[in-house]
Amino acid sequence: MSNFGLSKSVVEGAKRAKKRGIKVVGISSIKESPLSKVSDYTLFSAYDYNAQDGNLFDPSSENLAQLVMVDCIYMLVARKNEKKNISYFKTFSNEIHAEHVK
Repeated sequence: MSNFGLSKSVVEGAKRAKKRGIKVVGISSIKESPLSKVSDYTLFSAYDYNAQDGNLFDPSSENLAQLVMVDCIYMLVARKNEKKNISYFKTFSNEIHAEHVK
């Protein structure tokens, strides 16, 4: 999930998942973003970043919608193949922990 689909950690995580044969669902508001390009499926959240209406609260409501989508997808996928997904979770957690700045 990335508003502009440009967050390096998100895009790299999607690439890491694809290398393992995991289907990637990206959530972004930009159609041709790096995240959209690497994702098998992309859900687009609606926000017009080119609008000049000056409303500073719209991006936060977009983030809320994105988080709800992630939560729903997570629950559906996690329950479908629970043992395998727990294994993936542990592997990814260890990799992410190893990447932390020390």
